[in-house]
Amino acid sequence: MSPRLLMVLALLVTLSLLMQLLACVLYDNWWPALGVLVYVLIPMPYLFFGAGGGDGGYGGAMYMDEGGDCWQDAGKFLAGLSATGAVAIPCTLYHSGSIEQGALALSLCSTGLLGLAIVAYERGTAWFDDDYVSTFYY
Repeated sequence: MSPRLLMVLALLVTLSLLMQLLACVLYDNWWPALGVLVYVLIPMPYLFFGAGGGDGGYGGAMYMDEGGDCWQDAGKFLAGLSATGAVAIPCTLYHSGSIEQGALALSLCSTGLLGLAIVAYERGTAWFDDDYVSTFYY
């Protein structure tokens, strides 16, 4: 991984976490901090069910039977479900009146920046490393 890509990724993740913190601090309401929980949950299905890494691109090859990649598909489904929660939690909190519109905007921008960091990592790693097996694409 190039140092330039690493700096861009660090900047995007730092700005994302800063915006999430500002959504809490500026409006004196800590409900938007629930979005940070989702940031922790999103990569867990990939870690447990495997996607990417060694063994022909399947990090969790020990969970897979010979016939297919059902565990990898389950991991992708759970990651998508928790990624949907990254947008749904702030919207639900705003709808219920727990957070203000500015906190909603900061929280959604934070989620967008984190998503941009993930896409930049995926594209940048595939660009610089010929042996890289994508986590998100077949």
